[in-house]
Order: sequence, then structure tokens, then C-alpha cells
Amino acid sequence: MTYSKKTLTQGLRHQLSHNTEKARRALLLIYSKQTASEQNSGQTLEYNCEGFTTLDAEILTSIALFYKNHNFLTPRQDQIVKRLMPKYAGQILASSIERGLIVQISPRRYEILDRKAKV
Repeated sequence: MTYSKKTLTQGLRHQLSHNTEKARRALLLIYSKQTASEQNSGQTLEYNCEGFTTLDAEILTSIALFYKNHNFLTPRQDQIVKRLMPKYAGQILASSIERGLIVQISPRRYEILDRKAKV
């Protein structure tokens, strides 16, 4: 089955706002897209269209580091992650395409190769 990029992005936004595990994996993925200096400072220092926005950088970096160190999030942290991560659906989709989990089969159509793949 093929999908438009808009449909994939909308579906991903819904999953990120409702599925705690997907939202957590997405948090770590976007955190990994931050530069080392951004990860260390908790700020957006480079405008490279990757990583957290300026407004989200401090809180999401803090939550990502907490999750990496403790392997769990508090209910409040999960709530914040599920509220903020949907805006990063475009970056997550682009990453899935880069990793070959989603393949562009025509100029406007995409196919999901592995439905069980991690975000």
C-alpha cells in the first residue's frame, strides 16, 4: 500500500501524541540529531533544520538526558513529550526515509517497508 507524505506525517503525529513508547523513541532520535554543543548546552545553537526548536531545546534535552540515564520518564515528562513531539514528525519521517524504512516509489507516493520498525 502506498501513502502520500502528508498522510504519513499526519499518522505519525497521531502516534506520537498517543503512543508513549513511540514518543520516547522519537525524543531520543531528535535528540541524536542535535549537535554535540547543542546537546551539552540544552539550546539550539545552529539553524540546520535538525533537532529541537529553540523553544523546546532546554526542556526536551533535559528529558532526553533523564531518560538516557534512568531508562524511565515520570508521568509529567511523558505528558510533555507526547505534547511536543508531534511537531517533529517531518524530521522523523525524513529519518525513516534515510534509513530505508520508508521508500519513495514515485514523486508523491511512499511505501512503508517494515511496519514493525522503530521510529
